[in-house]
Order: sequence, then structure tokens, then C-alpha cells
Amino acid sequence: MNLDAHLRHIRSLPCVLCGSRERIHAHHVRLAGSCGIATKPPDHQTVPLCEECHAVIHTSGYRGDERERVLEALAMLQGEILAMALSGEEVF
Repeated sequence: MNLDAHLRHIRSLPCVLCGSRERIHAHHVRLAGSCGIATKPPDHQTVPLCEECHAVIHTSGYRGDERERVLEALAMLQGEILAMALSGEEVF
């Protein structure tokens, strides 16, 4: 998997929390056991967040159902990548 291409793809999608298409960041999602303390999660564990939503999560944490929505988006994106790979398509 070309991770640079994957991150560009993530940044081309709308924010999974507010739907904005402006200033999209690739938010690295921490999953239990996926990385150590003070270690950034791997680039394939990312979802698109606009600059504002990304900043709020990093300063105040997740609000309401945001964590669940981010995890659902991550699962969907990873499922799409798996389906591409299984069908023989080039994955980024």
C-alpha cells in the first residue's frame, strides 16, 4: 500500500464529523494495542477530519458519539481498502 497516496485519498474525503470538505486532515485513530504511549498510530489508521473538528478532538477530546462515528468511518474505509485488494484492484 502506498501510504502517501492513501493519505492523499483520506484528505480528499469530507470530514466524518461535520461533512466539511475544507482543510481536511488525516486524523490518526488510536486503537487499543495499536501503538505505544506517545507513538502516532500508523498511517493506514486514519479518517478525514476538517481542521476545526481535528483541533477540537486534540484539545478537548471526543464529544458525545464522535468516537463511535470515527471508529465506524475507520472500519468502513478499511473495508473498502480490503475489498479493493481482494478484487485485484491496485490499493493506492
